[in-house]
Amino acid sequence: MSIRHLFCRSARSLTAAFGMAAVLVMASANAEEAKNDAEPAPMNAEEAQVDPEAARILKAMSDALAASEMLSGRATTLYEVVQPGGITHLREESILFFVRRPDALHVRTINDEGVHRYFWYDGQKLSRLIDAESGRQYTQIDVPDTLDAMLAYIADTYQQNMPLADFLYADPYGTFSEHLISGAYLGERTVRGKPAHHLLFESYGVDFEVWIAAEGPPVPLRFAINYVTEPGEPLFLAEFEQWNLEAYLDPGMFGFTPPEGAEEVPAARREE
Repeated sequence: MSIRHLFCRSARSLTAAFGMAAVLVMASANAEEAKNDAEPAPMNAEEAQVDPEAARILKAMSDALAASEMLSGRATTLYEVVQPGGITHLREESILFFVRRPDALHVRTINDEGVHRYFWYDGQKLSRLIDAESGRQYTQIDVPDTLDAMLAYIADTYQQNMPLADFLYADPYGTFSEHLISGAYLGERTVRGKPAHHLLFESYGVDFEVWIAAEGPPVPLRFAINYVTEPGEPLFLAEFEQWNLEAYLDPGMFGFTPPEGAEEVPAARREE
């Protein structure tokens, strides 16, 4: 399903292929396949029962992000992991992301176990480095030459997703409005002292909320997902800060050179 490839539960970005527990947010393949037969054709915000004000604010956020050729930001994520007995526990991860449209991305993360993970995309290759107490491991794969195509490729070929990927596409509004059932504008709230528009959306497989800045650039300040078709209905929450939509990003930050002593490991392709 969509919120384009975003919903691969518990924000694990590039888990099997790249081993990263992260943002970005995202749906179990088994649950996906189980409901595909019953899932209706995609609907956009105009076709679904979406409050026009909610659609307008979501579109404004999308336009602001899409208009930025270079952007950066920080997110802290909390996500529930459901144990076999149904008990959940929380995990945390911090993320820095740097985007140069249309063909470059760099992501740095650290989780609550102290494991650092880094990603580099330079328009030709996607590289990942894990830096943990057990040592350093890196993976590289050849990928398409645009950010949108790369994100779709790793989702389709490796069944993996980058952290908070749907905010990185050229048209975030298109990814978020796909498969919508309903949407509502809940009013103005406060997120860490900043006024924000609170939007609630229902889609096939997940319900999600987004809080968008009501002053200044309409960037997302908070994002929450409820995986309603997953056992235990786990939650995911991302808090954004330090958005810079006019960032200058050194081209060198998107290239990867394996550090001395790091072990190269292969990426696992999706099993057909």
